[in-house]
Amino acid sequence: MRNIIILLFAFTLVFAGCTKKDENVYQTAAKVCLAKQDVKGAIENYSKIAEEFPESPSAPKALYDLAGIYQNKMDITLDPTVSLKKAIEYFNKIVEKYPASKEAPLALFNIGFIQANDLQNFSEAKKSYEKFIRDFPKHNLVTAAKQEIELMGVPPEALIPKTDTGKK
Repeated sequence: MRNIIILLFAFTLVFAGCTKKDENVYQTAAKVCLAKQDVKGAIENYSKIAEEFPESPSAPKALYDLAGIYQNKMDITLDPTVSLKKAIEYFNKIVEKYPASKEAPLALFNIGFIQANDLQNFSEAKKSYEKFIRDFPKHNLVTAAKQEIELMGVPPEALIPKTDTGKK
């Protein structure tokens, strides 16, 4: 009888281990996948963290890493604009679900950055940057957000000072 109980206990442990992994296992697997350039595998593992452990401090980090994959257009099966919009979706999830997380201000800043610099959607970018400044007034990126608003739409060549070379 004792052997049957031990066997059942062992079976339960094995079965439980197969159904739900520890969030650290997913985190490690995602990093290994990225190192092997297996973007789909990384996406799957980061998604599992956010889905299975939504109350964990690892969840906003996983969402941030997912957003980064899309912001950097690492999923080559997606159109670049679609990828950037997916990045904004994931960054928004952080801002909405985890506003007190350390990832929230960076996520909101990145939303504005993508909208302004990649999608050229200046009106939405301005709203995002203003929300960032309002919600995180002491963050070290506030000055950068203000500069982004001020210089939004200005072509880069207009920002480079012209120098007189002295040649005639």
